[in-house]
Amino acid sequence: MTLRETVRRDGLRIITCAIPTQRMVLVSLSALVGSAYDPEDRQGLFHYFEHMAFKGTETRTVKDIYAFTERNLLSTNASTYRDRTEYYGLAVHTKLDRACDIIADIYAHSTFPATEIKKEKGPVLLEAARNKDDDGYFAGLVLRGLLYEKNPFRQFTTGTPEGIARISRKDLLREKARWYVPSNTIALAVGRVSHDAFVKEISARIPIDHTKAPKVAWDPEFSLPPRRPEEIVFRQDRSKSTIVMGCKVPDRVSDRADDAEDFMSALLVSGWSSRLWNEVREARGLAYAASGGVSRAVGIGAYFSAFVQTSPGKEALVARLMRKVLFTPITQRDRAIFEATREAVNDAITVGYGENLDAWASLIYDTIERGEPLSRVKRHFENERRIVNSLTLRDAETMRRELIRPERFATVMVRPNVK
Repeated sequence: MTLRETVRRDGLRIITCAIPTQRMVLVSLSALVGSAYDPEDRQGLFHYFEHMAFKGTETRTVKDIYAFTERNLLSTNASTYRDRTEYYGLAVHTKLDRACDIIADIYAHSTFPATEIKKEKGPVLLEAARNKDDDGYFAGLVLRGLLYEKNPFRQFTTGTPEGIARISRKDLLREKARWYVPSNTIALAVGRVSHDAFVKEISARIPIDHTKAPKVAWDPEFSLPPRRPEEIVFRQDRSKSTIVMGCKVPDRVSDRADDAEDFMSALLVSGWSSRLWNEVREARGLAYAASGGVSRAVGIGAYFSAFVQTSPGKEALVARLMRKVLFTPITQRDRAIFEATREAVNDAITVGYGENLDAWASLIYDTIERGEPLSRVKRHFENERRIVNSLTLRDAETMRRELIRPERFATVMVRPNVK
């Protein structure tokens, strides 16, 4: 794997991650703006923006876009994160020029045709409804609403019906001019790719523009207690109950602290060797799904959560067991779980990402979002192995004691509405 970067004079970052054994190339263009930037009265704006980018450009109709991608790309899509919106296409490596052509056209030259504005709101609302119907997704949304007061982590990523209804073509054009500029853009190709060829293709398709995107900062609200300690939601036609417990954690301290945090959460709630799995699933058969972990968006916020779905009537017992899992100190009794977790992490490091193009792309974007040099990508697994193998039970308990405190937690239950 060879990593190279060229920074154009207007700030556009053009990066390649060459994997010469590949026969495919993943081409990606990302604007460093996402759902966290949604206006309060237009939640869902940047997710809707991503949908509308495929609806026509200065030189292509929506039918032209679909026809071109069907013929030349293996797949194409877009994703809206809290701090980034990505447009990407996977192609046979000999079609690098065509992949760059369509992805750059969608990214830089979308026109948001008025005839498509109202029509596309239907699919977006259905996507939001699908997410909201998922009890686990919905419980996480309610949990973040308890943990955060104003921080955008509490917002519904796909948007609200009221917010989506207010979005106009004027909003889309304004945000495109503000955020979709070279200084706020990353062009990335992963797979079998020549750096010089990618720089040439992207430079020819993204016009020079010295506009600077605004700087935005958020309060991670780490020191604030939950707005309420508990919320119970009753929903119709359910044959299971969902319980989610969580607390805010720092979004970024250091590599060692982040890895210790992840290791601690894996020991407590993630995987078949975790405390949560053993207490709730294996010892008592009270759940099918039992998991958890840390969700981070650097510069915005982070939170830890534990998740269990159980049978109606078992909520109080399961909640009690979850608190036991979380609030009991990590001691020598957890040695077997600790070593199993370390071995599983080391195995994952040994395997690495191999030729998983999406995984390499995600690592590169994560490195950029943390403000770290790209050289860190090459040393990622080496650094992670060093940290993981140096962690001790005491480190895990120190992290648990610092972060997993009862007064910092909120609990959400989604239960059947049974009379």
